[in-house]
Amino acid sequence: MSLIVTVTKPPNTLILSKVYRTPFLRRMDLVIQLYLYRWQAEQDPYRRQVKYERQMEIDECFQRNLHHPAIRVVYLLCESREVADYYLDIAKSYNKVMNCVFVNFGKQPTYADFLRYVAHQIPDNHIVCIQNSDIFIDHSVSKEFLDRTVGPYTLVALTRHEYTDEEHSECSEKTCPLIWDYQGSHDTFLFRMPLPPTLPLERVNHHQNVYGGETLFMKAFQDAGKVLVNPCFDMRIFHRHRNRAVLANYPTLADGYLCHVNPVAPQGRDDIRSKLKTLFKD
Repeated sequence: MSLIVTVTKPPNTLILSKVYRTPFLRRMDLVIQLYLYRWQAEQDPYRRQVKYERQMEIDECFQRNLHHPAIRVVYLLCESREVADYYLDIAKSYNKVMNCVFVNFGKQPTYADFLRYVAHQIPDNHIVCIQNSDIFIDHSVSKEFLDRTVGPYTLVALTRHEYTDEEHSECSEKTCPLIWDYQGSHDTFLFRMPLPPTLPLERVNHHQNVYGGETLFMKAFQDAGKVLVNPCFDMRIFHRHRNRAVLANYPTLADGYLCHVNPVAPQGRDDIRSKLKTLFKD
């Protein structure tokens, strides 16, 4: 059986030529889109180096998430067979192919495509995680914590920590400004299947890499009856983007005033709660 699933009709129909299923190993299903930077073909030395570094960061996040004990399956929605083959080789090198489903999606998926895919492929009561490609989930996040936190009426919308070191020995406004001075940034979303029947997919038919796209995603779930929570200290996600070079110009769709959820300090940590700043006073 081919290890790469191919979408054989327009993606909004989500009819697949083959489905490669895996045993029920873990409790969370991660659904991501991974990009291929093709740095070798870049003529400009600076852009070639930037693309190479970005590819290594994406590869690292994929590898770390592959080894996460609370992740059951990683679904990769890929723009082309070339992209799927690249990440399939990485999974093979770690003997993790049985933990992956590679989907040759034929285009860059939108949030609506992600949601249509999980609606057709992931059973009820499973926890789904949709996140950006340069994010990995801290290994301290357990299956038990997920079961307690991701309920049927909850959307967990996490703000990221910036990677510092393996112990994340410094977490402050200097190292993790998006948390300590919150202005509406989110990179990871978790929810329990099934999707709300009133979820307005037409309002999230945009790509991940647009400013304000996560705001519209959260607002769609909120309007469909989900309660938003942001336990970003108890469930840490880490961002890998060392040089912060931006290789494309992205549009802005919305800002955090439309929808936001402030970071929540861990229980009993008044020292953290007193230092958190936010643009939004709820």
